[in-house]
Amino acid sequence: EVRNTFLDGARLDGCDLSGARMIENDMGGLDLTKAILRRVTFAHSSLAGAKLAGSDLSTCDLSDANLSDADLEAAVLTGATANGVRFAGATLRQARMSGILAPNSDFRRAILDRADLTGATLHSAHFEKASAASSDFSRASLREASLADADLSGALFADANLSYADLSRAKIGGAEFAGARLEWAVLHRVEEPSARWQGTSLENVRRTDEDLRVAETWKPGEAPAWKS
Repeated sequence: EVRNTFLDGARLDGCDLSGARMIENDMGGLDLTKAILRRVTFAHSSLAGAKLAGSDLSTCDLSDANLSDADLEAAVLTGATANGVRFAGATLRQARMSGILAPNSDFRRAILDRADLTGATLHSAHFEKASAASSDFSRASLREASLADADLSGALFADANLSYADLSRAKIGGAEFAGARLEWAVLHRVEEPSARWQGTSLENVRRTDEDLRVAETWKPGEAPAWKS
């Protein structure tokens, strides 16, 4: 077990660290490109800015770790435990994350284009201003998640649970919501006729708040057109 150690900037690319316990360490900027990290425990560690492209982190324990701005392009996080992880600003393009357990995690401004998140547990996660174009969220749990201002163009949400989720101003052109649950979800300023909603549960969905829309789109010098 390695604990409370500074490894920032070290190079471990291509190494096999399967089963290691790396707890509460500072590994910011660490090069782990294409490393084999199956079942590694990174709980409470900082991997901010780490190079993890193509690495195998399947079934890892990343609980409360900091992976903000990390490069995880095409990384494998299948079945990983990632409760409360900070992925803010991270690159997760084409990452394989099916079955990941990541409730309350922070994906704000992350790049998740064409990522596989099928069956992921993502309730109460934050995806504000993230890009997840053409990603697959089929059967994922996104209950109470925030996807406000996210780019979800062409994403697949078949049979996903988005009840109470906030999709305000999200881009959903070409997205597929067949069989998804969106009860009490917020769809403020979400107007994409090309999205597919067949079989979607939209009970009590909250649509555009006109007063809020006016406030959000108002520009200096214009007379605000408040709803009477």
